[in-house]
Amino acid sequence: MFLPVTGHPLHTRSVTLKVTAADNGRWSARGDIIDLRKMGFAPLHCDLQPAGIIHHMCIDLLVEPATLVVEALVAAQPVVAVELSPRSCGESCRDPVGALDDLVGEALDGEFRGKLSRVFGGPRGCSHLLALFQFMARAIDRAAQYERRCNGQLATGREPGEPLFQSSLFVDGFQTPARDFELALQISDCLVRPEAEVGTALSRFQYDEGARVFARVDASSLTLADVRAATRAREFETLDRDWTERAEWAGRLDGRSIAGGLGGFVAEAYAREPEARVLQDGLAQLAPGYIQILAAVADQWIARGTADDAEKPLGGHIDSCYIWREGGRAHGP
Repeated sequence: MFLPVTGHPLHTRSVTLKVTAADNGRWSARGDIIDLRKMGFAPLHCDLQPAGIIHHMCIDLLVEPATLVVEALVAAQPVVAVELSPRSCGESCRDPVGALDDLVGEALDGEFRGKLSRVFGGPRGCSHLLALFQFMARAIDRAAQYERRCNGQLATGREPGEPLFQSSLFVDGFQTPARDFELALQISDCLVRPEAEVGTALSRFQYDEGARVFARVDASSLTLADVRAATRAREFETLDRDWTERAEWAGRLDGRSIAGGLGGFVAEAYAREPEARVLQDGLAQLAPGYIQILAAVADQWIARGTADDAEKPLGGHIDSCYIWREGGRAHGP
């Protein structure tokens, strides 16, 4: 299935995870989230945010793969929307990052999403690091399942520093002449063989699994329409396998609002179908990606609005993150 996009490119959200072998059978996992705005600008409460890289954040984990327990965690935010400055009222997107340390010792299991939300969700943290950590937790769990299924046990024959698994997700946004939005989502997992077992780069390929999704967002109703989805799983012997369209899975999303509650719906809609897991984990990132895509047309709203509208800063909903928390300085005079 080719993604049938026709509109003007607005924004790309990239979320990636790379897992390498560490000492004593543990895994080192590095995740990055990057928001690349391709046009327009957005006025924030403390600065003007033009096109370019508007967010870049990363998390490094040391994980025990048998239990999925996080043994060490380091988070960084090289590029944030709100830097510490006199204009930011003394606040920065980096202020709450230390709260993530409370998740050391927790397992990246089915309960982790709730734990992460309680520690770092909404006004307690950064929505972009939150989305990244959610993606990483699910992808690391999938990696452990792939490794067991393909190799019988975890980290067999892998030396420290050796690449093991990579997952990537991209949400691209486009605007049509009717000012609706087209969303193109791609997610791909790739497991590689232990280096000691193979002699060439290509022979390292062991297994990949992915999903593609296309959807149109009606700008007036904020509902999904024309949804298409496809999945594919391949081993070296089946590299020529084509994508399988999933019309029934895609149809569950038609008419759904992207403005709120989509993540919960996705978690329920595909919960009883393990073969849809990669698609489900990709769809969990669709609404957060769409929020970033919207900001690429902020200058269009300003141009069509009143002078008062032009003076209002753009930002998240109240309590969507630390900067936009109820009573925070972003809401002050």
